[in-house]
Amino acid sequence: MLLEFSCSNFKSIYKKITLSMLASSDDTREEDLITFEKYRVNRMTAIYGPNGSGKTNVLQAVSYAKRIILGSMKRELGDSLKVLPHKLAGKEEPTEFAFQFVTKGVRYAYGFSIIKGMIQKEYLYYFPNNRQTKIFDRMGLEVSEGPSFKKFSEASMDALKDNRLFLACAANYTKVSEIEAAFLFFKEELKLFSSANGSNRVFGRAIEFLKENPELKPTYLKIMDYLGTGIKDIEARAETVTLEGLENTDRLSEEVRKMIKNREIAVLESAICYEGFKTDLESEESVGIKKLFVFLYPYLDVLRGGKVLLCDEIETGLHESIAMGMLKLFTQLYPETNAQIIFTTHDTSLLDGELLRRDQIWFTELDGKRSTDLYSLAEIRNVRKTESLKNGYVSGKYGAIPMLNKSIFDDIVSEFQSLNQDEKSTSFADDDTWEE
Repeated sequence: MLLEFSCSNFKSIYKKITLSMLASSDDTREEDLITFEKYRVNRMTAIYGPNGSGKTNVLQAVSYAKRIILGSMKRELGDSLKVLPHKLAGKEEPTEFAFQFVTKGVRYAYGFSIIKGMIQKEYLYYFPNNRQTKIFDRMGLEVSEGPSFKKFSEASMDALKDNRLFLACAANYTKVSEIEAAFLFFKEELKLFSSANGSNRVFGRAIEFLKENPELKPTYLKIMDYLGTGIKDIEARAETVTLEGLENTDRLSEEVRKMIKNREIAVLESAICYEGFKTDLESEESVGIKKLFVFLYPYLDVLRGGKVLLCDEIETGLHESIAMGMLKLFTQLYPETNAQIIFTTHDTSLLDGELLRRDQIWFTELDGKRSTDLYSLAEIRNVRKTESLKNGYVSGKYGAIPMLNKSIFDDIVSEFQSLNQDEKSTSFADDDTWEE
């Protein structure tokens, strides 16, 4: 489980923001919560906000921190960490990330900071029997271990560089189960999905997932049926072939043929079966069906494995009732696991009061310095349990909504009408630039 994530000085995020999965005192839908020690934890969190307010950057901060952790051992001496600090930040201001999470039934706290492209600070603590215990603290290249841990191996210390995280070095060169568990949380239990992912790569993963987990195919199809798609079956194939095994290669140039002659080429085929006919998924299906096909594999993987899924703009390409149906199903499938989903959205239909508690609804908006502010609906006073959250949000009661400048509306209309009357204005009527 993810309990809390904090970040500062990353893209539009300047001052520290904190996203918490811990439940408030609200007693609504207690059955949907996860209980761990003294904590009540939400399974689901939605982030709303106007375009450009930093919703995606919150998830990208998590993604960036994960890439820094998992890519540490690949960085060589002199490789600088590529950070995108806030535009108003000074060169001496660090970019910081901090996580509180649970893995293997134990709570951990891990964080690190980057300054001038190098690791400044890093720490890892855990809480056996709910008591804080230091595993290590790191300042620059100096590492101090906690009193319960023996001196870390020479190999892990030798591997440490100012552009590498000690968590990765120790996980690879020191047999400390707590360090391994923390590292594997980021590698195996924290998953990210974006509709902007490359189609071939994502299709390939989805096909491989179905191939490797045939027992999940009936669930895959039942969810498709529940969502009203009319899909009866999915035929998927993933294999590698040489040039001779490819079809429709007549249009390949001789140069391309020479390049791929002795290479193995990944071939992905997927067909959607309806009553009486089939369609090719990639070339004939709608954006919505494609989105469902690729989204269901991380969705089911996270649910079954009790992992954490972060999804940017979950409703993209989907009808609002399908997005609602999938989120309602999320809390019901595999209830014995601690699966969580955190997503950004513009879909106000999810604010109907039947899906999300107030502490599951978060907002982003920009302050006067164009820095992202992140806050929960539970922090806003005078929000009655009986009020329409959708109406409250759309009306601007909770903030985090685009504020149109109505004072210049008439000016825009007047100027555009003047352009239309100008005989020298350019016409795009016969231009095919806008066509696909």
